[in-house]
Amino acid sequence: MANPQNRALWWALVASLLIYVVVAHAVNVPPGPDVQVRVVAPILALLSVGFGVGSLIYRRRALSAPIQSGELDPATAEGRQRAFVPFVLNLVVSETVGVYGLVLAFLSGDPAYSMLFSSAALVLMFFHRPTAPDLVPPLSGHPRADDPRPDARG
Repeated sequence: MANPQNRALWWALVASLLIYVVVAHAVNVPPGPDVQVRVVAPILALLSVGFGVGSLIYRRRALSAPIQSGELDPATAEGRQRAFVPFVLNLVVSETVGVYGLVLAFLSGDPAYSMLFSSAALVLMFFHRPTAPDLVPPLSGHPRADDPRPDARG
């Protein structure tokens, strides 16, 4: 999973989360008069928690467990291809949390929303990093080393 393409994608999305915070502070947007931020903020926070928990569960089922069981080997071309979709989906879901913060910052005029949501998104991005230990296939012995026949060990 830690190939250069996945690392570059991950770093680009992490950088964009930091850019959201800078943009929220740099752009002075007055709060919208008709926007009920007290209603929208808890809804987006609840969605973010749901997305975060869901992405961690999905990661475990679609990536971590299959890689650790040997069912999915990201060292092969086919394995990388199968692992790419759940990997990117988890990154996009994490990025969504940061986008919610930027939206709230623009609606409310308060950049603190962007900082809070981007911080949560960065935590999710840390869990979904391509270099995470549970995304490394376990070391397995040579298949012939487990063969009890004397002539099979060569």
